[in-house]
Amino acid sequence: MNYFTWDNPTLQANLSWRVTLNSKYDGLFGITQLINANGGNYDTSGNDFLDGNSEIYGEADGPDGPKQYFANVASTHATRFLDSPSTQTVYPPCPAMLADFKDYLRFQPSGGDNIYITIATNGWHMDGQACPWSGVEHTNLPPASASISDDSFPFWYGVRHVLHGN
Repeated sequence: MNYFTWDNPTLQANLSWRVTLNSKYDGLFGITQLINANGGNYDTSGNDFLDGNSEIYGEADGPDGPKQYFANVASTHATRFLDSPSTQTVYPPCPAMLADFKDYLRFQPSGGDNIYITIATNGWHMDGQACPWSGVEHTNLPPASASISDDSFPFWYGVRHVLHGN
């Protein structure tokens, strides 16, 4: 599911995807999201930044936060990710929502001092702008790519701290 909404003065991107994890170990799983933007409201000077206030996106046990995984309980194997960055279209300027995102599905096996490991990655892109006083409006939010089996660790240069819903 992916779309922009514009309820003047708020322009908001809405992206959601689901994934299922299959492991023989109990543990925690969640998403690490990186953002990369060169200009616009989400500018990271073209560097990958951690998007959020913690390495695993969202609040613990929240709709998008880290979740308990039990190998023998199938209902704990799926998660969804919902992101809804937004901006206010306050005159002037015309805000630009232009950014690339890379999401890492990560799993931390229970017991000991285990760390989060990457299971898969996917990515998505947003490009939106609304200028009600000039008639300029464009929005493009293609679907997230299909998950790719990947065990690389995410690496970022800075942190983009966010408020709820951004």
